[in-house]
Amino acid sequence: MLTRILVVIAMAICLATLVAAPSRYTADEFRATIVNEHGLFAAVFGEHHAASVLERTDQLRRLVGGPTVHHEDGGLSAHGAPTQFNKSNYGQAVDAMLLLAGYRASYYIEFLPLLLPFLVVFIIDGLTTRSVRAREFLPHSPGVYGLLLFLMVAVLSGTFVAICLPWVVHPLWLMLSPVFLAFLAGRATANYHKHLRA
Repeated sequence: MLTRILVVIAMAICLATLVAAPSRYTADEFRATIVNEHGLFAAVFGEHHAASVLERTDQLRRLVGGPTVHHEDGGLSAHGAPTQFNKSNYGQAVDAMLLLAGYRASYYIEFLPLLLPFLVVFIIDGLTTRSVRAREFLPHSPGVYGLLLFLMVAVLSGTFVAICLPWVVHPLWLMLSPVFLAFLAGRATANYHKHLRA
């Protein structure tokens, strides 16, 4: 029951962020964040991966008909066909926010082959630990399991908010969030205890 309440609260926070952020920040602020983070990403992971992230961002945005981001005169520029919605300042900010979210989501797509093994290893480790505990008749900890679920919801919500807001976030921090989630998922699996109903 508590977990469901936490999930509902987290979803409400994420929804409030989606609605409120475009009224709090301008489209130029979202675009400036992309420019700054692109420089950080290129410095950390190299120009090849940075260019690949931009290409994936364009592919994602073309699917929904939004603005695209690309190099122009040595910098980055966002373009898109104007619509009745994005003629307003709020609409332009929403488009720019979605562009920023797509750009950051492209981080994960770019490095999915490197991130996926972490998830698999931590889950297998959790299942193995749970199996060993069961064979040795060691008790599982529902309290630890609940705490880990709470942390997973908090990390997911925090990552979602961080992806949408125009605050410059170092790419390494965004890369660490799925690894931390995989670790928490593995520990939660190890402590999962199925209650038997009479």
